[in-house]
Amino acid sequence: MQPTLSLGLALASGYFICGAVANSGFAASCNSFSFGRDGTSWEMVANCAYPDGTYNVATVINLGKCITNAGGTMYAQVNGGFGASCPSASLSGTVITASCGNGAGGYVTSSLDLNTFVGNQNGILCCFGICGGP
Repeated sequence: MQPTLSLGLALASGYFICGAVANSGFAASCNSFSFGRDGTSWEMVANCAYPDGTYNVATVINLGKCITNAGGTMYAQVNGGFGASCPSASLSGTVITASCGNGAGGYVTSSLDLNTFVGNQNGILCCFGICGGP
């Protein structure tokens, strides 16, 4: 029984120490999603509800703060900076699909559901505790 407890404590400690706590579920309180490139960064814009039910129009988040590219596959990761190695991408609903460099001269297409790690925090889009702007 003690090894299970120790493993549980280690996992819990690592979870909080690494800052891996993700926001999620932005689609439940945001609408009018759009997506585009700003230099080497991909950004998502949405209208998101404040706690009082009014909306913050056009909150924006740099998705490079939320996603990394590893071998051509996108993963949710704080400050991942995927934009520099993923030159083409699109957004369909909450799913981003991108063509990303695989490190060997080729490109791989992968998809990732932003709703699993991007959230609405008081009308602002956030991931991993990093929030975008109004």
